[in-house]
Amino acid sequence: DLIEAQIAYARVTGLLGADERSIAMLTSLLEKHPENVNVRIALANANIRMGRFAFATLLLKPLVDLDTASVGLLDLTGRLAQVSGDFEGARQLFGRALALRPNQPDILRRLALSFALSGEFPAAVAMIQKSMDSSTGLIEGKKDLALVYALSGQYSGALQLARGAMS
Repeated sequence: DLIEAQIAYARVTGLLGADERSIAMLTSLLEKHPENVNVRIALANANIRMGRFAFATLLLKPLVDLDTASVGLLDLTGRLAQVSGDFEGARQLFGRALALRPNQPDILRRLALSFALSGEFPAAVAMIQKSMDSSTGLIEGKKDLALVYALSGQYSGALQLARGAMS
């Protein structure tokens, strides 16, 4: 497909260091094909690489508002909301992603971080513990739990968990 080839070329252009040119190519492509989801996501990702989180969020918002939004899209947009300090918005997006893919350790940990950054430490701990139920989530969960303990001022518990996660 010609559009996919143009997206791939723009991505490679950006990865080779010509981010502004990549963004210009993708912007032009989006103007010609405003309904194309892949163009919109590629342009959002290019803006994320440039640190333009607010603009990336605006690009993704129409897609997130759809009932057919994917787990990956909801997760990405949730991370953007979190970076922007919109922890409530992040929690809503992560919640929608978890409704589609329950108990996904990575998303549970990101949800926990949004609770921790809002000062809601018990909820953060509960989410991290839930993410640790899978074998893949155990080590990362210990690291995240150490972070939550540190954020809540429980430094000895944080240090103990961090040491355990590294061994």
